[in-house]
Amino acid sequence: MDLKEAKRKQKIEKERKDKISSHNSRCQSIIKRLIDINNNTLNSFENLFSIITRNLLRFNTLQIPIKNPFDSDEMRKCINKIKINIDEIKRKIEGAKKNEDSSLDEVNLASNQLDKIDRKTMMALTYSSNLQEILKRYDEQSLKDIKKGIDYRIQEIIKRARIALLEQKKEEIKGKKISWFGRLRGEGKLQEAEINNLDMKIEFESTKPIVDKGKYSIHDSLADMLAFSKENLNGQYTQEMQGYIDIILMFFDVNEQRIESLSNEKLQVQQGELVSSEFRRESIRRKIKRLNEESSNLYNGICNNAYQKKFNFESFNISNSDIDTFLYELHRIEQLTSTEQMNRANIHEGSGRTDTFNIFAKI
Repeated sequence: MDLKEAKRKQKIEKERKDKISSHNSRCQSIIKRLIDINNNTLNSFENLFSIITRNLLRFNTLQIPIKNPFDSDEMRKCINKIKINIDEIKRKIEGAKKNEDSSLDEVNLASNQLDKIDRKTMMALTYSSNLQEILKRYDEQSLKDIKKGIDYRIQEIIKRARIALLEQKKEEIKGKKISWFGRLRGEGKLQEAEINNLDMKIEFESTKPIVDKGKYSIHDSLADMLAFSKENLNGQYTQEMQGYIDIILMFFDVNEQRIESLSNEKLQVQQGELVSSEFRRESIRRKIKRLNEESSNLYNGICNNAYQKKFNFESFNISNSDIDTFLYELHRIEQLTSTEQMNRANIHEGSGRTDTFNIFAKI
C-alpha cells in the first residue's frame, strides 16, 4: 500500500469517526430538546391550572358568576399523549445512535433520517416555549374580566340602592295625609302624580341595562359608588355596599384619595347635567304637569330599555380565546411528536444499527 492510498484511507476513517461523533451528538441534542418540550408543556399546564384556580376563587368571592372555562380532561389527555410520544421518540433515537463499527454509508443514511425529526422537534420546542406567553396573555385578560365583573356588580348594587330609596320615598308620599282643604287645592291629584312618577322611576331603574364602559378600573368603579353615596346617602354606604367594598379590598390595593377625586369629578358632571326646578316656586297645577311630562318621558325610556340587549349577570361571559389557543398549541405539539407513522422503523436497541434507515421518514 503506497503512502497516498494510506493517507486516503486515513482521511476516510477520520471522516467516519467524526460523522459518528457528530451524529451521536445530534441524537443527544434532539433527546435534550424532547426533554425540554415535555418539561415546557407540563410546567405550562400546571401554571395554567394554578392561574385558573386562583382566578376562579377571585370570581366566586367577588360574586361574579362564571362557568369554569377549563376543560382539564382534554388537556391532560393531550399532555399524556405528548409524553408518550416523546418517550417513544427518545427510545428510537437512542437506538439510532452509531457505534465505532458503523460504516460511513450507515452513518450518512442514519443522519439524513434525523433531518425531519430535527426540524419537527424544533417546531414543537418553539410552540412549547410560546405556551408561557399565552398564559401571560390569559392572566392579563382575566384581570380585565375581573375588573369588568366588579364594575357590573357595583352597577347592580347602586341600582338596588337607588330603587330602595325610591320605594322609601314612595311610601312616605303614600302615607301623607291630605286635608279637606288640601284636596280642594289639588294636593290629592299631586300625590297621585308623585306616586305615578316614582313608579315610573322605579320601573325605569329596574329595566335600565348595565352600561358597558369598554375600559374598567377598580378606582373608577369604587368612585361610582362613592359618588352615589355622597349624592343620595350623605356619604354613607348601605350594608351591601360596604360588604362589597370589603371583598374588593381582599384582592386589590386602592388609593382612597384617587377614589375621592374621581367621585368629585363624577358629581360635577352629574350636577352639570341636572336641570332643577326646585329653586323656584311652582303652583300645584304646574307641579302636576311637570311630573306627568317627566313620567311620560320615563315611560318612553322604559320602552327603549326593553329593546336594548339585556345583561344577565348569571351568565357573565369571560374571554376563553387564550385557553383555546393554549389547547390548540398542545394539539400541534402532539401532532409534531406523533409516532403513529413510525411503524416501519426496526431498531435493535443498543446495537447502534438499523435494519432500515427509514426511521423517521413519516413522523
